[in-house]
Amino acid sequence: MNVRELIKWNELRGSIPTIVQERSTSEIIVVSRLEQEKFEELMEWWPNRSSTPEPEWSSHAIPEELFIDCDADCLLIKTSFDRDQRNRCMAFFRPLTAFVPQDLFKGSGLILAVTQDRVRKDVFMAAFMNEEALERTLSEGTVHYYSRKRQGLWEKGEESGNYQYLASVRGRYDAKAHAVILNIDQIGGAACHDGYRSCFYRKVEEDGSLKVISERVFNPSDVYKK
Repeated sequence: MNVRELIKWNELRGSIPTIVQERSTSEIIVVSRLEQEKFEELMEWWPNRSSTPEPEWSSHAIPEELFIDCDADCLLIKTSFDRDQRNRCMAFFRPLTAFVPQDLFKGSGLILAVTQDRVRKDVFMAAFMNEEALERTLSEGTVHYYSRKRQGLWEKGEESGNYQYLASVRGRYDAKAHAVILNIDQIGGAACHDGYRSCFYRKVEEDGSLKVISERVFNPSDVYKK
């Protein structure tokens, strides 16, 4: 399967949420959206990235690894940053406390919530939250999301038992990008409903094909009984 065939641009309204992670520190440096046209440019450049100058549209460091999540609606880019690039991008983030930041939901009813392992910094998943979901996450300590399909809140792990718990350092947020980064402990060792530790278990190869890079932690049919 080719990554180009997976992404449903109409459902994504022409752009895909994109997480940029620094390889050396495993910190998330940027959360943004990549437009379809720019994604196609990226995929044209991808096979020759080691010998061809980066695309003109790239405002961050040169992408080195590319992953797509289980639902094909979010990208993860791993790359290297110099100090100036890192400081410039990190300046948009603010510490997350026990209260919902007043500026986070301005002009947007939903934000993108990205969860990372509090120790290893693996990116587990990305999903949407509304203000109530974030408020309950901060007050109760278990991560809640908002389902656009079901039009309601859901608690991660309510079916599988694989809950997500906020770490003592709650995380940070970017009001401009309408995004929050949460440091968590993942129960059961797997965040993905496909049974993998991370939803980003598929790496995009040079030709656009996908390679599974991890082993399943559990069998979804055994857990979800479907």
